[in-house]
Amino acid sequence: MLHAAEPTAQQLTSANQAYQQKDFATAIQQYEVLLQQGFHSEALYYNLGNSYYCANDLGKAVLNYERALLLDPNDADTRHNLQLVQNQLPDKIDPLPAFFLSKWWNGLGGVLSAQTWSIIVLVLLWVSVSGLTLWLLGRVRRYKKIGFLVGTSLLVGSLLAFALANSRTKAMQNSGRAVVLQKEIVLRSAPDTKSKEVFTLHSGATVQLLDKIGDWYKVSLRDGMQGWLPDESFERI
Repeated sequence: MLHAAEPTAQQLTSANQAYQQKDFATAIQQYEVLLQQGFHSEALYYNLGNSYYCANDLGKAVLNYERALLLDPNDADTRHNLQLVQNQLPDKIDPLPAFFLSKWWNGLGGVLSAQTWSIIVLVLLWVSVSGLTLWLLGRVRRYKKIGFLVGTSLLVGSLLAFALANSRTKAMQNSGRAVVLQKEIVLRSAPDTKSKEVFTLHSGATVQLLDKIGDWYKVSLRDGMQGWLPDESFERI
């Protein structure tokens, strides 16, 4: 009798074999089944993005590269392929420069996974408590001073690591971004098909989700332009 994990492992091996043999249609179908079964990994999203790219579905390629980067923001291959696809998209939208503190914070949080940051929190807390205990109970003035400095500095460090772990976890659970998958969709000034046309988006465009009214979402493009899209026109990253 097979264990529950064994069919998934077999399916993953089969999907990877199809991918390596350049049978991208089969690879896509099998990778999507794995996702529906709850199996997620950076490598799976990366391979799925490559498969969709080879199948000339740029929107789904962007979506899966972006999902891979949620799990590993520093993967150079994924970033390279995502940029390659974005250069081929019909919508040329220049991003606004990121606020330096936000860019620094996101870059620092992306250095490690949320799980690794959580482990660092526990280690720093343990060492911090040890230092503060030395400060409270130590008898030698020099050691008490060292214990206080180590304990307080590492306590601050643990709070910073906790904030980074929390930020990474929230980003993975809800990035607040989405990728347009319809071949062409009109960005409108209001949540109504009769409202003014703002811009025409194509498959592969990335948007930031801001608000929701009924079946419509207010979104922001990378250049700051805002408008409304029906929810069936995109998929969340």
